[in-house]
Amino acid sequence: MKARWTVAVHAFDARFDGLVDGRIYELLRIGLALLLLLRSADFTRPWLSLDHYEWVKGFDFSWSVAESPYLVSPLVPGLVLGARATWLLVRARFALALLLLFRIRLRWIALLLTLFDYALLFADRYRYFHHLQVLYLAIAWLTLSPTRPASGDDLRPAWPLQLLRSALLGIYFASGTAKLTVDWWSGDSLAVLAHLHQMNGRVWTWSSNAFGFGGLAKLVCFAELSLVLLLSLRATRRAGVVLGFVFHGLVSCVLPVSTFGATMALLLASFWPARKCRVSPPAVRARGTAGERAEDVADVGV
Repeated sequence: MKARWTVAVHAFDARFDGLVDGRIYELLRIGLALLLLLRSADFTRPWLSLDHYEWVKGFDFSWSVAESPYLVSPLVPGLVLGARATWLLVRARFALALLLLFRIRLRWIALLLTLFDYALLFADRYRYFHHLQVLYLAIAWLTLSPTRPASGDDLRPAWPLQLLRSALLGIYFASGTAKLTVDWWSGDSLAVLAHLHQMNGRVWTWSSNAFGFGGLAKLVCFAELSLVLLLSLRATRRAGVVLGFVFHGLVSCVLPVSTFGATMALLLASFWPARKCRVSPPAVRARGTAGERAEDVADVGV
């Protein structure tokens, strides 16, 4: 029994071991910073329409759409920010997002952004969206992002990336299994959304006519659960990334999901680079010290 437990522990540790191309960390940092900047203000309003612009004017909430009680937390009792504190936090968040974009004090800025993001989210019951939770958790994850190595190969520890991948698999698994209900599989949930005019566009018209509400609902559920499997296996990982890009692109054409599709596509990119381990030649391992060993790089899968 102890031997089996030891094998299981080593197998688990092996999933988080190894190295990965450090450029993926830079891509995620830049992408998450840009997405947060888009969510923090309406400066792209003239040429880009996002659904949160309906209640954001400049850097501020548009008080014309405020509902009472407004800025009263559903999650943290007593957390009432008020107009002045909200004004300060929103502007500070925008400035911190700029610092994150230019990689200034990466971990500290990511930590401060996380605190400010959740303070605003917890204090605002009318703007609580699950897709913002995904974005904020990804920014919190940046506090684990490894720094550039002194060597020129830019290979960095893979375990932070493995954590992010695990979180994304959990999102698809939770979303897919939540749809294993009669209301969803029958197509009733999609019918209600269509009745409320939440579904629109040519993609929706074509797909609903081709598959019907029930068939389309099953396809969505199947796609999300398939992504869990495809992304988990080394042989199908990149095919899963491509499928995920297509899936979120189609959903964004049908539903007003703001920046959610872009956030998920960015997180899907974390599965693209291969994980590697450093392997020393046997003769060198036998006689050299750890600092003197010549090292090669070998793939170790997801």
